[in-house]
Amino acid sequence: MPQVPTKLETAILKRVGMRCEGHFVKSLWFKNNWANELWFAILRDEW
Repeated sequence: MPQVPTKLETAILKRVGMRCEGHFVKSLWFKNNWANELWFAILRDEW
């Protein structure tokens, strides 16, 4: 089951150089509630 990242997890992803490339509002039905979804990415040569 998918999990929406916490503020700490989001901060860690940004600290290692990843960018938030998508923020989808109420896009996941999770535990009987709508949840937001964040997509993070990094280019291969930036890793």
